Amino acid sequence: TMRKLRTFDSLTLATHWQNLFEQAGFTVHLRNQFASGAVGEIPVDQGRVQLWLNDAGQWANAQVLLEQLDRPVAVSGWQCAACHESIEGQFTACWQCGTEQP
Repeated sequence: TMRKLRTFDSLTLATHWQNLFEQAGFTVHLRNQFASGAVGEIPVDQGRVQLWLNDAGQWANAQVLLEQLDRPVAVSGWQCAACHESIEGQFTACWQCGTEQP
């Protein structure tokens, strides 16, 4: 039996999560990926994209991956080798001098 893993407002985000689950070895599929255009004619919650796990026997392992994906990612900073400016981790170049992150 199939089980619903998650509901998304965005097809892009749902597809990203589908890819993550497939890369981890799970067999999943999306439902309602084309229903957003019908919102207004159908209830909003029925127009949201859903990610489903095809094999309920994988449910426990899928829950572990869901927990990992839900955790915020800590982005550590770095120091520019050229000007020694402290740079936040999400940036790949120094905003002070333009030097690329090593």
